[in-house]
Amino acid sequence: MTLWTPLHVVTGKGGTGKTTVAAALATSLAARGRRVLLCEVEGRQGIAQLFDVAPLPYEERRIANGLDGGAVHALAIDPEAALLEYLQMFYRLGRAGKALDKFGIIDFATTIAPGVRDVLLTGKVYEVARRTGADRYDAIVMDAPPTGRITRFLNVNHEVAGLAKVGPIKRQAESIMQLMRAPSTQVHLVTVLEEMPVQETLDGIAELEAADLPVGRVLLNLVRPELVTAPTRDALDAGSLDETAVAAALRSVSLSSDAAGPLLAQARAHVERQVLQEQQREVSGDCGRPVVELPLLGGSEAGRVDVDALLADRGTQIIVCCGSGGVGKTTTSAALALRAAEQGRHVCVLTIDPARRLAQSMGLTELDNVPRPVADVDTSAGGSLDAMMLDMKRTFDEVVEAHATPEKAQQILQNPFYVALSSSFAGTQEYMAMEKLGQLHAAASDDPDVPDWDLIVVDTPPSRSALDFLDAPERLSSLLDGRFIKLLLAPAKGPARLLSAGFGIVTSALNKVLGAQVLSDVQTFVAAFDTLFGGFRQRAEATYSLLQADGTAFLVVAAPEADAMREAAYFVERLAAEDMPLAGLVVNRVHERAAGGLTAADAESGATRLRAADEESVAELLDVHADRERVAAREEKVQRRFTGSHPTVPTVPVAALPTDVHDLDGLRRIGDLIAGR
Repeated sequence: MTLWTPLHVVTGKGGTGKTTVAAALATSLAARGRRVLLCEVEGRQGIAQLFDVAPLPYEERRIANGLDGGAVHALAIDPEAALLEYLQMFYRLGRAGKALDKFGIIDFATTIAPGVRDVLLTGKVYEVARRTGADRYDAIVMDAPPTGRITRFLNVNHEVAGLAKVGPIKRQAESIMQLMRAPSTQVHLVTVLEEMPVQETLDGIAELEAADLPVGRVLLNLVRPELVTAPTRDALDAGSLDETAVAAALRSVSLSSDAAGPLLAQARAHVERQVLQEQQREVSGDCGRPVVELPLLGGSEAGRVDVDALLADRGTQIIVCCGSGGVGKTTTSAALALRAAEQGRHVCVLTIDPARRLAQSMGLTELDNVPRPVADVDTSAGGSLDAMMLDMKRTFDEVVEAHATPEKAQQILQNPFYVALSSSFAGTQEYMAMEKLGQLHAAASDDPDVPDWDLIVVDTPPSRSALDFLDAPERLSSLLDGRFIKLLLAPAKGPARLLSAGFGIVTSALNKVLGAQVLSDVQTFVAAFDTLFGGFRQRAEATYSLLQADGTAFLVVAAPEADAMREAAYFVERLAAEDMPLAGLVVNRVHERAAGGLTAADAESGATRLRAADEESVAELLDVHADRERVAAREEKVQRRFTGSHPTVPTVPVAALPTDVHDLDGLRRIGDLIAGR
């Protein structure tokens, strides 16, 4: 029986702080004298950024020391390097491995072959977990993909089943599943006390349990302190704690009475957020798993984005909202689309995976890939709003059906490799979002039966990295038009072209690793898909041209947290490098300062004196203010760092709301905040 190294898999919806939690867990274990490997699998270099070290290579490297000989080692797992290592370690392929790389098959297999990428990423962890002797670690912590993808990522045996029924890659997946289901493995889910992340966490737990994968703890991150007690809440509700009473209490401890109104407003907002936290705490407490709370820790100038001017400009035909996961892209996209429609524009918003209640408020109850009118929009200014959710596979099927003969299309749609590719390739969603954008733009311009949209708002897919959105279309089209594809097409164009020693080594190696059936399915797919390959590249180039055009505007969306702002900085720089028109940065969920310049120190001092005078309710209002000031100071520091590096990027802060947005009125409120109203 294998003695596995304990494996802690940390997942969570984007924006919940899963990378920080994974790093904190590794550091905590090292502080107890453990030798820990902290690994990441998404290519974001988040670990290097957190520990302030150089980008991590594909090798284990010590990045921090703990007590009693403990240490944190880090590894950024690269699927292409992992495949070459795997081929050499288990098959001694040597020359054949180099041939695979030469012919572009390493790139093809790790990018397109469904399930293979995840087998390689988890396979490296499997190799580390089964080590013995001096190279063995005491624990492994994996910064894993987001909750929405975690079950598919870990359940590699099921994912590979659609690609390989038998063969070495299938056996490797089965071996990895022994580790994933071992008693020493735990999957921890990180969330924040908000409706959408909590629901996604509960859905993730259900999916993991259905796949017989071991669920560990639920980690409630960024929990705000509950500073307003029940008596004070009752006094606020009853009106007995009013501005006059608060002003008198402030004067009694030599603080300005001008702060009374703002303090009451802050307290009421805090209570709303506190109630939401309590509701979601109760919901998350029903998950049947141990729950741990992690508290929120309190630390030349660009212009402001003129959002209303952007929306009113009839030359603006496309707005693309992009950024890392969990920062409010979908809500921002919907709010901008609604605001533009109610100001007279004819708008179509293409959204990706919105929260259920937000989707329902816009009339989106299913994935049907068809724009639908949104009810209850104010059309008095002459505008209109249509909305749709992207159906990734249906869009791919539509591309096939539009560009192939009926017979050829049926052959492609039924091919096992295509079925897996169209639903699970890591870049398909990004590509298909842009494919659908091209379809909508062309239809609005040319088809008299389609509403005459003059503005399309795009909510980009949640990605492992913001850069995926720009890379995926070109990457997919390049792979489908690459050297390996041409070699697979060669038999139909002359058998003699296959008689090279190099390609013979390649096919032999592929059959050895994947099994003959997989290669046969790929060859059948490629032969049927032959006439469509050029079109993928052509449409990718057309999409890039559309994104670079004057009528397109990119809005980068972020939250005032270090991880999200770093991702925003990378995206801003990439947009500039690609000559794509950047309108500005939207910073969501900002905690603004209030209460007439009252500092956190003054508020804490005043609270202490009021408690001594038995004025607990007003003291709690000052506690709320002091906490808000500390959070605002930390957020301002993060934003100043971005502005210092990108002084010419217009920015608009959007104040944090005490409750979630789940209806059109909430979207209107967000739209007002984005526009600075």
